[in-house]
Amino acid sequence: MKAKRGSLDISINAIIVIVLAFTFLALALTFIKGIFVDIQVPIEGSIEQVKTALRNQLISTGDRLSIELNSYTLQKNSEDFIVFAVANKKDGKLNYRIEISEVGEQSPTSSTSGSGGINLPSGAGFQWDSSNQVLEVVGEGSAKADTIKYFSPSVGGSYQYKIVIWDIDDEEYASKSFFVKVS
Repeated sequence: MKAKRGSLDISINAIIVIVLAFTFLALALTFIKGIFVDIQVPIEGSIEQVKTALRNQLISTGDRLSIELNSYTLQKNSEDFIVFAVANKKDGKLNYRIEISEVGEQSPTSSTSGSGGINLPSGAGFQWDSSNQVLEVVGEGSAKADTIKYFSPSVGGSYQYKIVIWDIDDEEYASKSFFVKVS
């Protein structure tokens, strides 16, 4: 009889330990999830701060296009945001579109909805608003900041890209090059 009770006691203790383990695991996962959600808010806030700084810089200078950095470093198969700003230095409104190309290649990229590039031999990809944009003149000038999402290729190396702002009349309004080192 006692042997049976002992085995039953061990089973009940095992069940209690398993239930407690799952409870603590659920609490730990909830805590960790809460930490990562809180981290996203400052990142989004810093992007907005960079956009504001680029807009203010373009309004005060004679530049038409500005990029947050001239050089980026990313891991293979990762993604990052590239912040840029366009200023209207024309007398009237500026109708423009954005094009991105890999330097040394013939074809520009088109907007992509996922990882991997379209028309990019490196395998990189970009995602941005490829529709026609309008920038009105306000006061001494106006500027608009936006982001481009960059998907790094699976092959390491250094890549050079060029952002071109085309006026509605298919004249190049402004352009800037930037580098991406993928490791």
